[in-house]
Amino acid sequence: MKKTAFVWILLATSLCLFACEHIMPSEETTTTTVHPKDSPTIRPEESTSIPVFSTTKFNIDKNDPCYHVIKEIEDVDIQLLRYVYYAYYDIDGDGTEELLTGWGGSLERVYTIRNGVAVRQEQYFGPVGSDFSETRLFKNGTIRVNSDNDSGYFFSYYRFEGGEIKGQLCLKRRLEHERYRREYDYSKDPVVATDIPITKAEFDRLRKEFEGDGQVVELDWKPLAEYGR
Repeated sequence: MKKTAFVWILLATSLCLFACEHIMPSEETTTTTVHPKDSPTIRPEESTSIPVFSTTKFNIDKNDPCYHVIKEIEDVDIQLLRYVYYAYYDIDGDGTEELLTGWGGSLERVYTIRNGVAVRQEQYFGPVGSDFSETRLFKNGTIRVNSDNDSGYFFSYYRFEGGEIKGQLCLKRRLEHERYRREYDYSKDPVVATDIPITKAEFDRLRKEFEGDGQVVELDWKPLAEYGR
């Protein structure tokens, strides 16, 4: 059941962007309800082609950090590996590279390597590929997820804290002159999101605070189907 649910989560998450709430222009502060798993897609900087891949079972060392990541997908449907990509990069600068995986051209999950095992960062869950999202990984260790829907355009920021990726800030722009700082109340189930109006100057200041000098990391994406070859 857990493995089957994994595939349904992959396929269903792409629909989440279309379920976001509408913000009324006349309201200065609005409160809406969102599901804890709702989050924008994170997209690699360059598109990748689908590799030619046979249906032969994968042979991978069980001691490899990526073993259970591949095995989980392979056990559900080995053909899914044709659409998943991976990259290694040290996001938090601690000297150990994180494992990043992407589905359908979008970076979806981040894993830290602990005792030789890839451990998924549960607080970061990138939805499956969408034409409405893209990502920037900055050299200062900040991940910015850009997404847009009927209620506005979003900048969501993530950083490592104490070895875990955590959401830091979400900025929202609606129309040309409406800008907000979005806050989440995680004590609620489902989570409640509140949009607080801010000035353009404050919006720009917060972007600068998280993006720094704006230098972007170019990730070396490779097909997961060719892992270890």
